Amino acid sequence: MGNFGEIERKMVSAQRLFDFMSIEQETADQPSVKDAAWPQEGAVKFTDVSLRYRPTTELCLKNLTFEVAPGLKVGVVGRTGAGKSTMSLALSRIVEICGGAIEIDGVNISKIDINQLREKVTVIAQDPTLFTGTLRFNLDPFREHSNAAIEQLLLKAGLAELLNREPEQGGAAAEEEKNLTEVSSL
Repeated sequence: MGNFGEIERKMVSAQRLFDFMSIEQETADQPSVKDAAWPQEGAVKFTDVSLRYRPTTELCLKNLTFEVAPGLKVGVVGRTGAGKSTMSLALSRIVEICGGAIEIDGVNISKIDINQLREKVTVIAQDPTLFTGTLRFNLDPFREHSNAAIEQLLLKAGLAELLNREPEQGGAAAEEEKNLTEVSSL
């Protein structure tokens, strides 16, 4: 009887692999926005945006239309299942829309390179998460800013206590963190 259970588990694992292989991959061969400074203003426009998570499911967003002027800070509120998180997933193209258009500074984001979009647009999740690695890596994964700039950002955000924490001991992560702790224990 034990062998049958083991075979069944292996067959389920094999089926999951086939299921993963049939998932449509993200589009990676689109052109980049020519202007390296894009986006400059930050105007966001949703026009008749519709989205579903899978081809066989109902629409989660139905003809959503709104504009956010440059420089505005917007809070999206609503009950569970209203589509708040889905809007964020659409904005970063984690889930592709099936109708309408999303523009940032006049550029239709479905027509540009997904990597360029994700370098320029940040979505802060409702459940804060730090990824594996140093605090510096989490704040500046492309190492585009100085330690002093990151320190100023943390102070401005009221997170000074993060500057004084001790790095974790042991492992490669601790070694990487040591490289950044030279400046105020970032």
